[in-house]
Amino acid sequence: MKHYVLKVLRNERNKRIAKDIVSRSRLLETLSQRFLSKHPKNHIPAVQNEEWLNEIIVSGLFDINFYQNATGRVFASSRDAILDYITDGEKRYLRPSAQFDPLVYRFGHQDLRDLQSSLLMHYVRHGRYEKRLAVLDFDAISSAGRRPFERYRPTVLLASHEASMTGAPILGCNIAEQLATKFNVISLIMKDGILVDEFHEHSSLVLLAPEGAAGLDSSILRRVFLSEVKQRFGLDYVIANSIETANIAAAAQELNVPVVSLMHEFAEYVIPQKRVLDMVVGSQMIVFSSSVTAASALNCNLFNGFRNYLVLPQGKSKIPVTSSIPTSRQLADLLRLQSIERRFLVIGCGFVQIRKGVDIFISTAQRLVQKLGRDKVRFVWVGDGYDPEKDLSYSIWLRDQIVRGGLQDLVTIMPGVSADDLENLYIAADAMLMSSRLDPFPNVTIDAMQAGLPVVSFEKASGTAEFLRNIAQFKPLVAPYLDVEAAADILERLAIDTHFRREIGVALKAMALEAFDMRRYVNKLIAILEDAKSMSAQERLDFDTLSQAGALSDAAIGDALGAVSSPDEKIKKYLRFAASGVEGVDRIYRRPVMGFSPHIYLEHHPELNKAPFENHLAHWIRNGRPEGRWFRHIIRLGAEPKVTKTPSKLKVALHIHLHYPEILDEILKRIQHNLAKPDLLISVTSDKGLSYVSRRLAGYKKARTVIRRVPNLGRDLGPMITEYGAMLDDYDVVGHIHGKKSVDIGGSGATAQPGDIWREFLFENLIGGKAAAIDEILAAFEQRSDLGLVFPEDPNVVGWTENYLPATELCERLGVHADLPRTIEFPVGNMFYARPRALAPIFNSGLRWDDYPEEPLGYDGTMLHALERITPTVCEAQGYRWVTTEVEGFNR
Repeated sequence: MKHYVLKVLRNERNKRIAKDIVSRSRLLETLSQRFLSKHPKNHIPAVQNEEWLNEIIVSGLFDINFYQNATGRVFASSRDAILDYITDGEKRYLRPSAQFDPLVYRFGHQDLRDLQSSLLMHYVRHGRYEKRLAVLDFDAISSAGRRPFERYRPTVLLASHEASMTGAPILGCNIAEQLATKFNVISLIMKDGILVDEFHEHSSLVLLAPEGAAGLDSSILRRVFLSEVKQRFGLDYVIANSIETANIAAAAQELNVPVVSLMHEFAEYVIPQKRVLDMVVGSQMIVFSSSVTAASALNCNLFNGFRNYLVLPQGKSKIPVTSSIPTSRQLADLLRLQSIERRFLVIGCGFVQIRKGVDIFISTAQRLVQKLGRDKVRFVWVGDGYDPEKDLSYSIWLRDQIVRGGLQDLVTIMPGVSADDLENLYIAADAMLMSSRLDPFPNVTIDAMQAGLPVVSFEKASGTAEFLRNIAQFKPLVAPYLDVEAAADILERLAIDTHFRREIGVALKAMALEAFDMRRYVNKLIAILEDAKSMSAQERLDFDTLSQAGALSDAAIGDALGAVSSPDEKIKKYLRFAASGVEGVDRIYRRPVMGFSPHIYLEHHPELNKAPFENHLAHWIRNGRPEGRWFRHIIRLGAEPKVTKTPSKLKVALHIHLHYPEILDEILKRIQHNLAKPDLLISVTSDKGLSYVSRRLAGYKKARTVIRRVPNLGRDLGPMITEYGAMLDDYDVVGHIHGKKSVDIGGSGATAQPGDIWREFLFENLIGGKAAAIDEILAAFEQRSDLGLVFPEDPNVVGWTENYLPATELCERLGVHADLPRTIEFPVGNMFYARPRALAPIFNSGLRWDDYPEEPLGYDGTMLHALERITPTVCEAQGYRWVTTEVEGFNR
């Protein structure tokens, strides 16, 4: 039996089959568990190792001399060295030969991140046949450029996701050409293409990544590419040209190299969208070509905006001349025919894909033909990617659209042409139609405008449309979003009114020549690089401050930064998030230290919102931790041994709203941790709840109980104000809690749900458990006559959200004459203790049931959300102050 099982376990396929069979029978599972308990797992790897050893020897992927140099040890034989590699070396990412790097292999392939067996064996058996990337060597992927390397010059690495004859790479070549007059340019190209030679022309060094390297983890890019560049040549700046190079930006940050990123994409078509977050956080500054693309990123659902960006339209790109693109005979024939027929010629340019809207281009052609006649119009689209014989996703449908519309002789789609051919097309054309659904700021539209060609585009679809719409004279060229009829109307006017066409073409050319100058654009980029350098230096200073102070609190920050591997990485990541203005992943904004309000500190120190974005916490620490609205001393419940032997003399009531009455059991247990004897004022929303609560309170001997059924209106505050408001003045202190419960939040089984964790956090801070919360809070009220409000210190920073205007209106209604600050703290979760006089405008407001909005309540922006947020402001307006509480070990 043992021999058979070990034979099965030697083969991965047999193991999977055996596991599947065993899982179908409880008896087989029991027998297999008994067997494995008698035969420890370390017996099995020995057999596997022997089998692996033979396969590795035959593969030629293990070099004993190479591995001995990597380990600094000498092995008696290759077999001993291989066994050492399998059991230990691979875990430390030591390389077995020049042909394999376990770090590259693991982190270069998403499906291997959690592989438990040997990476080298996976490559031997599978990876090399699948042509997976297994090694990256700097010298193998680098080649000298044609620009000399000058030691006295700063060095900038320009990262391009590919070298195709498309917008971003063409722009990258032009940027490299301009930068090369002042910098050593190192071009890092993640995918081969026609423009590689052009990058060589303007670079001192070109790094051309092999196929499969584009999605590499930033740690590998740092180690293989950027660290080597920095060590050998120095590295002062990185320009990440497009969102596809976000991982390179992150790698540069790990080396403390300042990064400026050019984001040419709309966030809507970035998949996964997390790359937008990676780019923003990984860059000192983001440069957008238009406000519409900036707005697209700012509205991304991953964060609540960011601040490290500016809008700068690019200059006109010079189209690289390459021998790979011959003169187009098809275009020459078409232009010859056009010179004879003199039809109204409308052109479009770009790779044939749905984003470019070639189908819209064809639809507009059909409408214009209907308006002007078949013999008056010609439409030509220039760009690669049209292949209706093979491309079933888009091209075949475009061909069908042309045929069914009877446009075969009026609409032509031809492959990309040379720069000279394109210039000839601009001269011959009468107008350009930019039909894109989403296009940041295409180079071809800049070229066309500078050639004096009217460009018709769609509002909200591009930076080109934004540019034209903002100038009154050119506004008539912009059609409503994807409105084909309107676009055809504009083209019809251009075709019929030759004076209008010439006039707008001349004006557009003059404006475009002034607005889109590549040299001026790159000079501005250089200034932005200098700003990025100062931002990076500021972050290093802030890092030293926070590191020395040991300032960041794990309880406060929580998981807002995502995964971190060390205290230093946590500080660096926090500084990157804070500098960008993102503050945290998944729209989470957490305070860095309990008691500190970063948003309020920024409101009072607006200079920190400008470059170099000095960190608010570091600034506060360096300035001696000054007092202000941004900081409060916290009541740390349970921090000192309990010394109270008698209940508080304050008369206290605890209002408990129970939409979920069963939570009363937990509340009563927690009250028992205290000596205090609060009256219980309870509101329920059903007869069943009334009956349940009445039974449970039959044994409550501490003090008075009042139970009332109320309408399901006003959530938890409505019952307190409208039902019990008249009674609250009889008490020195009133507590307010309610039965929070997870009903819509995901989670199942034994896993605690977020809402339940939040309830435990609030109850620990306000009722009791680890600490006698009620007793300690009442002691604080007894000791401080000016204390008006106490609530838990929530690690999340929430603020007004959509409630500033509703709060302003509510304060006016309540007679609270106070200027509402732009940044606030408030009882998140709406549970607290207060002196009735401190919240008198609320408690005595006389609000009626019909004043509250009907259920179901909106997610935000209602009178109740505003009421929750104004309690500290009302407290201060009444002449009292407020503090918060914290219980060590309880957070959310």
